[in-house]
Amino acid sequence: MMRFMQWISPLGLFLISFSLLAQDRFLPATLVRTSGLVQQGYISHRYDSRQVWFQTGPHRKLQAFTPATARAFRIGTEEYVSRTVRYRVGEKEEEGTFFLRVLSRGTVSLYSLTDRLNHSTFFAEKNGKLTELSTAVRDQLTAEGKQATVTDYQEKLQSLLGDQQALRSSINQATYRRTSLKALVDRYNTGNGYTTTQPQPSARRNPALVSVGVKAGMNWSMLRLEDEPQLQRAVQGRTYGAFLDIPLAGINRNISLRAEALYAQRQSIVTETGLKGIPYVDLAALLRYAPSRGLIRPYVALGVQSGASGIRPSKSSLTGLAYKLKNATSGPVAEVGVQFSRGFIALRAESLMQERRLFQQVVGVTTGFSLPTR
Repeated sequence: MMRFMQWISPLGLFLISFSLLAQDRFLPATLVRTSGLVQQGYISHRYDSRQVWFQTGPHRKLQAFTPATARAFRIGTEEYVSRTVRYRVGEKEEEGTFFLRVLSRGTVSLYSLTDRLNHSTFFAEKNGKLTELSTAVRDQLTAEGKQATVTDYQEKLQSLLGDQQALRSSINQATYRRTSLKALVDRYNTGNGYTTTQPQPSARRNPALVSVGVKAGMNWSMLRLEDEPQLQRAVQGRTYGAFLDIPLAGINRNISLRAEALYAQRQSIVTETGLKGIPYVDLAALLRYAPSRGLIRPYVALGVQSGASGIRPSKSSLTGLAYKLKNATSGPVAEVGVQFSRGFIALRAESLMQERRLFQQVVGVTTGFSLPTR
């Protein structure tokens, strides 16, 4: 078993590392061009306020869109719109066109602009006028003639939202954070008859579908006889099979049960001349975890596998004559891989025990594809 782990560990770690780097590279999205054309596709998760990379489907050409060429885009429940804003940088006021994230819509709309340093600036819009909410402070005299420090965003919010008396004290307590400002603007819009609650994405998800697929690949097996450890040799064989993926959405949307039926050529029995490779029919059941989003998704699967090379007559004290599995094997199996749009490539490891204290250690590489059923 230790030698088996020495085989599989470097390859497994490499494939897991590659899979994690590829995870969620593209996200399902809707993009609206400046012409008004609406397109469904995928956007790279490296989008920012100045540019997004968009493609209409797997392996399609990537296109770069800026706020000048795209009117808006949506990823899940997050909506971004192209807007020209005036903002302060130190003592200067500048103007630019960016993708702003929509935080709230209504009589007053709230937007955020996130720069490449992950710093957010907020903007509020009322009656078509877009106003920057900054953290700048200044001193002013109160009605009683006292010196007071005024924060820019709180002063502007008093002007925008102050017509609702109940909000005035809350404005002075609001912090310059997305959740605080959004809650304040949502309360204002609700008071003006707007419903700010957005539909949850889970209510609009398509039902998870059972998938069927086929796979093929190569395997390298080594058999060891416990009483004769020197009798071992690696043999190369082929693997073919079909599988069924059953989503377990009630537990977790990313988990499925995979049932496999495989034909595998493996080193199996000890003969008078040594070891011999023979075909096996295997059945396996695995729990499989894979992210539900992205064009390239890593996955991991764990389960058990049993197989045999055939059946043979066997005497039974109860029935007189029965049948017995030939060269039966069983044991744990693990698989890591990368799932593409419909295809996949995977690295598989099996540690199987056979009668007569024989141990099979198998490493395989497979590829295949699956299709959802209707």
